[in-house]
Amino acid sequence: MRAVYYNRNTHKSRKGFSLSELLLAVGLMAFVATAAIGGIVLIAHIRDTMNRQATANMIMVATVSYLRADLNDCSNPGPMDCTKEANAKKTPFVIVSRYSDFIVRKTETSNDTELATMNGPVTTYYWNSSPTNATLGGDNKKTPLYGIWVRVECSGYTLPAGWSASNITPWKGRSYLIAQNVMAGTGMYSRIKDGKINYDAQNNLYTFTIEVVDEKNPNDVILSQEVKICPDPIIPTFP
Repeated sequence: MRAVYYNRNTHKSRKGFSLSELLLAVGLMAFVATAAIGGIVLIAHIRDTMNRQATANMIMVATVSYLRADLNDCSNPGPMDCTKEANAKKTPFVIVSRYSDFIVRKTETSNDTELATMNGPVTTYYWNSSPTNATLGGDNKKTPLYGIWVRVECSGYTLPAGWSASNITPWKGRSYLIAQNVMAGTGMYSRIKDGKINYDAQNNLYTFTIEVVDEKNPNDVILSQEVKICPDPIIPTFP
């Protein structure tokens, strides 16, 4: 009879993970995944916030630069109510030289353009356009454009040599949105806070605040900047 011997070394246990160990591993994986996703979401939010602030800053720089150039060139400084176009039109600013030259087209469809020079005072005023006080304009005259609108007008102009007033469309002025190209597609626009441009006659100083706000929620002020301007034409000069 052949004897059969049981060798323990050749029959080792191949026991797998227990249920508790498997659940623990799954829990750890879920925790790590959740933490990673949360970190990605946080980084994306920070990046979006930084991009939004950078865009708002570009809008602010463009808006303030434009208004500063205008008001530096103003010869009749004073306060202006910019809440509506009709209100602002009552107290237009006289711009000394900033708009003295402009391009005029020979006819409405002609490609022939020349430089004309304005005569008499050139007046300018601004008003806020918002979802509650919209101004239609731009390429599509039925599309409201939000921001600070400017209207420039003059009493007359000198035509280029060889041009006749009867051959061109009379130039009465123009209006457009300040920093329109910078704001397009951003979902933001700039405005004059409370629609008020203040003027301190004693110190010869304009003071107002520009805000960059969310187009869908104008109460969301993304960026705000106080502006102070002393008009150059009234700064005293010394020999």
